[in-house]
Amino acid sequence: MYRRGAIHILVLVLVVLVGSAAAQQLTGTQLLVSGNGPHAIGGSPDSNAQFLVRGTFSSGGNTHGLRVDSTQTPGVNAPGAVASVHGAITKASKGTHTDFVGLQVETPTINGGAAAVANASTVKITGAPYVGGANNYALWIAGGSTKLGGTLHVAGDARFDGNIAAKYQDLAEWVPSTEALAAGAVAIVDSQASNRVVISEKPYDTRVAGAVSTQPGILLGQGGADKVKVAHSGRVKVSVDARYGAIAIGDLLVTSATPGHAMRSEPVSIGGVQIHRPGTLVGKALEPLETGQGQILVLLVLQ
Repeated sequence: MYRRGAIHILVLVLVVLVGSAAAQQLTGTQLLVSGNGPHAIGGSPDSNAQFLVRGTFSSGGNTHGLRVDSTQTPGVNAPGAVASVHGAITKASKGTHTDFVGLQVETPTINGGAAAVANASTVKITGAPYVGGANNYALWIAGGSTKLGGTLHVAGDARFDGNIAAKYQDLAEWVPSTEALAAGAVAIVDSQASNRVVISEKPYDTRVAGAVSTQPGILLGQGGADKVKVAHSGRVKVSVDARYGAIAIGDLLVTSATPGHAMRSEPVSIGGVQIHRPGTLVGKALEPLETGQGQILVLLVLQ
């Protein structure tokens, strides 16, 4: 009889822990998962996961696959964290691991009906902690390098206490244009419309605005189908025409009669002094071109 009662109690415990539809309250250590695994909550276990939450659920409001919502009281001069991830990853004795990740969040898949989604994100931080102090961050990366594989969109201001290191060496702006200017083309200010550029087409043009860049180190303004990236400082590849004279390193360049091409500037003598025409300079050649047409690296110096 005692054995039968013990079996009934065991079955009841299993039903409560596994099969009951009612929410269960844990006290003390809220949830402790230890050992070699596998362990799972809400679904079948996964031998690659020590802690796994799996299953389908619905809610009338916001839904959370995993939510940590608690109040912590750390000791004096001790850090406090609502949730933390600790542990060590041991490398294999041979071969190559593709990634070592302390915390990985997979891309969520949105299914269902025709309801509109205003905003979707893999990770959302709603704000900084509600506490005063010298610094108050919504996201704090205390060390190491941060790698972003996509586009960084900053809706507010960006502050840098250090330097900005860019792979490419020119500064460009989005400028409206009615023409599809090719990379390296020399652009001039359009005299027929405000705030617009067109391709250069005459020598020593004082309207010179820069050269079209494909991958600027820093790009200002907002892009559009009717705009081009015009670099006006830094180093960039520029289309040049050496048929007006061989180009040597250090030569000053100006616009030419060849559309979108620069050429070597020829100084004029004023009172016995050789002077290059003011306001016409595109930049200084950093590479030579003896004959024909091509693209060379130019240090843009508009003056």
